[in-house]
Amino acid sequence: LLNGEMTDEIDEQGRQINGRTMLLLLNSCNREFEFTLPTMGLPGCWVLELDSADEVVSPKLLDRRQKSYTLPPRSMSVLRHTSKKWANVKKILHWASGTVKKPHLPRTREESSNPVDA
Repeated sequence: LLNGEMTDEIDEQGRQINGRTMLLLLNSCNREFEFTLPTMGLPGCWVLELDSADEVVSPKLLDRRQKSYTLPPRSMSVLRHTSKKWANVKKILHWASGTVKKPHLPRTREESSNPVDA
């Protein structure tokens, strides 16, 4: 968990620099693994920014009541905590523009040792 509010960085005027709170989940097991999502003590929810198991990269708003996230074998996910007001706006917009195809990432040793066709 990288808490964007807990940084000790300051700008040229001496003001604290705050960033986004991000959560990186890694599963190196050969079976799926369920992670408990941390409670942030602030209103809001988690947004799935990247999931290596998905074919299309497109942010997804997780249900506010969701307490855990399950990762498939040998995968990773990046989540961002967002405030309640922005979660509602982003849910309406659904981030429909800008979905892109994810680059191929090798999942097994055999795939990583074989060159990818151009």
